[in-house]
Amino acid sequence: MDFLSGEVFLKKLAIIGLGLIGSSVARGLKGKYHIIGYNRSLKTAEKALADKVVDVATDNLQEAVSNADIVMLCTPMSHYEAIMHEISEYLQPGTIITDVGSVKTAAIFTVFRAMPPGVNFVPAHPIAGKEISGYEAGDAKLFKGKKVILTPLPKTPYEINLAIENLWKDLGAQTEIMTASEHDKIYALVSHVPQLLSYAYKMALHHKKYGVDVKQDGDFKTFSRISHSAPDIWVDIFQLNRAHIFKFLEKMFNGLQHIEHFSDQIELRKKLGGEEKNFKLTGDKKLDAASIVFPALLSNLVLFCIEDDFENQVSRSFSAADIHSSLALLKEDPEVKEIKNFADYSGSGLRDFSICSLYDVSEIVDDYAEQIQILKVLLHRKIFEITVAIESDSAEQLKAKLLET
Repeated sequence: MDFLSGEVFLKKLAIIGLGLIGSSVARGLKGKYHIIGYNRSLKTAEKALADKVVDVATDNLQEAVSNADIVMLCTPMSHYEAIMHEISEYLQPGTIITDVGSVKTAAIFTVFRAMPPGVNFVPAHPIAGKEISGYEAGDAKLFKGKKVILTPLPKTPYEINLAIENLWKDLGAQTEIMTASEHDKIYALVSHVPQLLSYAYKMALHHKKYGVDVKQDGDFKTFSRISHSAPDIWVDIFQLNRAHIFKFLEKMFNGLQHIEHFSDQIELRKKLGGEEKNFKLTGDKKLDAASIVFPALLSNLVLFCIEDDFENQVSRSFSAADIHSSLALLKEDPEVKEIKNFADYSGSGLRDFSICSLYDVSEIVDDYAEQIQILKVLLHRKIFEITVAIESDSAEQLKAKLLET
């Protein structure tokens, strides 16, 4: 505070990208930071200024980051490289860069390469979101009670990490620190693969060999919610975290061959909240298989494989020992520590996608053998098509595939 004028000097926070996450951060921190809102569309930035969500609106990156204490990247990760290239010469020593991207190893690679001396990077990933995007979807309470994973670089000063921890705590979030490598393994399991499967299942239902129109209500609406997510952000995530995603999909493919055996995982699903649910069959076997039986089997399989991976792989500790100039992946320490609970890292996406796991379909699964077999084959095909698009390294090709939903 300036004791002569009575003016309070707040930390300057430059938010790069005023979509769902960026505008939610701005809304939640209003009055706690001096917020500079950057958006490629000046119209959006000016709308945020008019709404008093930000204190300064700009479509000029230099103007946004000059003299900022904290710069937060809230764009799709494919934009990081261009943004860092443009802002690096304007960042002052002492500035902290942070982000909200869902793949932390890739974020470190990209940002660290362009960081000038005296600038620090504290990668972050808030486990919060919606299936809708854009400025208007922003919510000041989006992060309240949610987990935020921080993956700081070795030798980052304590007070730098603390500044970003406190920022998220000001938003009502709970922070946890882990390495980028561990983060990317965990979120491939509990977020990225379920999202991919949701897209693939929606495609399978619309294939001409099955072609059923399922009414979007009740638990099926919840189960399919994330399949309506805009592909733009997921294109980046699928491509950047493909190694962990593909490894987990190998396990899923093995289970998919025998998916009819995963008919009752209610106790496992209860870890995410909820009690056993009753379901009502329509008598249309094709429709009931698509909206009740197969969603239960698929989400059961996902939960089973996730818990198995947590027990046998993710529970290992990781050493943030030496990061070489190339920022190679962190070395895995074989010492086993306490097993993590997958429910502690799961957001609303997995909770919704697995809602049908609260059905016990063990008594009826045999009656739907034909429909299950068709859906199994179609789902396998659609997963394969998405993975081929990921491997193409073409964002346009992958986006086009995901838009088929």
